[in-house]
Amino acid sequence: KLDGAVDYKSKEKSIGIQLDETCPDGIDFFFDNVGGELLDEVLQRINLHSRTVVCGAVSQYDSGNINNKSLINGPSHYIKLAEMSSTISGFNMMHYTSFFLGAFRYLAWHYYRGNIFCPEHIENGID
Repeated sequence: KLDGAVDYKSKEKSIGIQLDETCPDGIDFFFDNVGGELLDEVLQRINLHSRTVVCGAVSQYDSGNINNKSLINGPSHYIKLAEMSSTISGFNMMHYTSFFLGAFRYLAWHYYRGNIFCPEHIENGID
């Protein structure tokens, strides 16, 4: 279950303020696709024995630094992992290609039975 989300591109509220509002008791689990400032802000709010999974780094892709590893911004608050006896690990779906066909069948089975649906909102008149 998703407990909350933040808009890392928000002009009205900083990431830190959004996290404080959304996670007043800290963060137990974080699945990260962004990295950079967002990951740093999350690490400052992790709870004891929390888990962080890194699956991507959109903030680095956008900067163009992903092709020059010496320019990638890593987490500056990584020491919180040790302080809170927490873990961070990577996940790359390409290491699980042997499961793709089974996952597709499973998801298709549930989709066609109405257990999974994709809500959509269509606006007419915008050309």
